[in-house]
Amino acid sequence: MKETFYRIDAGMEMRLALITDIHNRRGLEVIRSLKDRRPDMILLAGDLVQRRRSEIRNGEIINRNVALGEKQENVLPFLRDCRAVAPVFMSLGNHEWMLSGRDLEDLKETGAVILDNEYVRKGELVLGGLTSGGFYGYKKKPRSEWLGAFEKEPGLRLLLCHDPEYWALKPPFLRERNIDLVLSGHAHGGQIRIFGHGLFSPDQGLIPKYTDGMFTGPNGRMIVSRGLSNTIPVPRLGNPTELIYIDLV
Repeated sequence: MKETFYRIDAGMEMRLALITDIHNRRGLEVIRSLKDRRPDMILLAGDLVQRRRSEIRNGEIINRNVALGEKQENVLPFLRDCRAVAPVFMSLGNHEWMLSGRDLEDLKETGAVILDNEYVRKGELVLGGLTSGGFYGYKKKPRSEWLGAFEKEPGLRLLLCHDPEYWALKPPFLRERNIDLVLSGHAHGGQIRIFGHGLFSPDQGLIPKYTDGMFTGPNGRMIVSRGLSNTIPVPRLGNPTELIYIDLV
């Protein structure tokens, strides 16, 4: 696992940890790093769980049943371990489609704050969570109507958004919005990396543009994590898993 550090001038001092795409791993090396680096806040930008593909047919969800417990045995222990280090805020990715209402309550009972198309204020920091369109079904659009109010909030606006293609490739085109920092994952670093470029990403296809690193728009920035796991048979080559720390200064 690779640790990556960013430093952003934000008018406040705070260390953020960004976790994406852990997909039901126990993540003990992640917890060790968090205890060592001591972030003020832990941000999970989607895909905490691992979905069962057989329960999506013709692009529609056919079964949304209890996913935690014995079926996703690492999710709640991982969240509790994170919460023991720092406050946890989480948005919902495409793999979270399988979570029932009871599952979402179980997540909240760990102390994590679930941002499902909503935002909260923590001092001068405004944290939002844009739920992935994949949460609603294959190739569905995100429900982004609430972003207008989020953009108008005073302070540093930080959006957890699992899908980096929403930055500029697909609506709601976050690059053009008045959002200071977007934090994403989903692309798994492009799976195989050659000469610093990923080869494939879901929803971006071959030679994807947004697989890792920082991207700058007219109003803000996006940071994309390579994620902490793998979900397809193709191995990650030249592409270590990644835990990101962002120092606001």
